[in-house]
Amino acid sequence: MESPTERAIYTVRYAIATMPVVQRGYNFEQASYMRWAGREVLIRLCKHPEIPPLIVIESFRDECDSYSCVNPRTSYVFSCAKDMLEWIIDLLIS
Repeated sequence: MESPTERAIYTVRYAIATMPVVQRGYNFEQASYMRWAGREVLIRLCKHPEIPPLIVIESFRDECDSYSCVNPRTSYVFSCAKDMLEWIIDLLIS
């Protein structure tokens, strides 16, 4: 039986691989930032397997949300990342 972290890693990889860019109306730039967020959360999940995966992902989502308000020039990057992380959270809890 797989651990919750292993299941979350599988789900994040699935989200990165099947991200429906065209269907959701994302452009290349948005998709790039969203994939970055997916890869970053994979790193965090692997570094902290003892922490429940939803807590790790929600924490990163909250960081991205707060960073999106710091600098107008970088807010777009973190807004796209937050969208990806919310989609991953939705996949995990559904």
